[in-house]
Amino acid sequence: MLSKAGLHRDAAVLYLKKLNDPIAAAREFEAAGEFDRALEIYRNRADHLLAGDLLRRLGDEERAIDEYRRGADKIVESERSFYQAGEVMRTRAQREDLALPY
Repeated sequence: MLSKAGLHRDAAVLYLKKLNDPIAAAREFEAAGEFDRALEIYRNRADHLLAGDLLRRLGDEERAIDEYRRGADKIVESERSFYQAGEVMRTRAQREDLALPY
């Protein structure tokens, strides 16, 4: 209800402090214009793909690509899936040249 009423920051704090849902909180912080706070949550959770998506929406392509690369590397380390990592770079990062090494 807070979000629907345009009280995105209040909704974010509620998600973060009371409901223990940091991803929903980050989305609400983003809607409130608190992009640094949303990015901090994504990075603290090591969710590099969502961090990359946010940075791309903000127009920071270079940092977005860096986050996507970190996400792809994390996929390789944890899941040993070079294909999935390559798909991240091809589809989300929109960089086929960076997908090829995976």
